[in-house]
Amino acid sequence: MRDTLKKAGMRWTKQRQQIYDEIIDETKHYTAEDIHSKLVNKKIFIGLSTIYRTLQLLEGKNIVKRVPIGKDATVYETCEEESHGHHHMHCSRCGKILEIHVDMLEDIEKIIKTKYDFTITGHTVMFTGLCSTCYHKAESDSRK
Repeated sequence: MRDTLKKAGMRWTKQRQQIYDEIIDETKHYTAEDIHSKLVNKKIFIGLSTIYRTLQLLEGKNIVKRVPIGKDATVYETCEEESHGHHHMHCSRCGKILEIHVDMLEDIEKIIKTKYDFTITGHTVMFTGLCSTCYHKAESDSRK
C-alpha cells in the first residue's frame, strides 16, 4: 500500500492504509458507508468524512472509480488494469448493480474518432431497469 500511495503522490497514513485494505478486499461495488461499517465491525473507528476524502483522493489517482447510480447516489469500485473496463446495469427497484463484461463500444469510438476527429479518454454506461427478480415480481403483482 505504501508503494501504491507513494507512486500516486499521496502521503501514507494508518487510516488511509486501513481504508485501502478494505477497498482492495472488496470485489463488488461499495459506498463510503459500506467501508465505514466494515471498519466499525473490526473496531476501527475512522470518521465517514475521512473515508469520503480518502475515496476522493484515490479516485483522483485512478485507484478507485466512482460509479453514479442515480441523481445523488454513487458507489465505488476498484479500478481495473484492463484498458476498457466494463459497464453497469442498475435495478431501479431493489438497487442491485450488475456488471456487463461485453464491450461493443470500440467500434463506435473508432467512428467518433474518424468522423468527428474526437479523442475519447473515457466513458460511462449505466443501464437502468429491473433485474429479473424484480421484473417477475412486478409482473406477478400486476396480475393480482
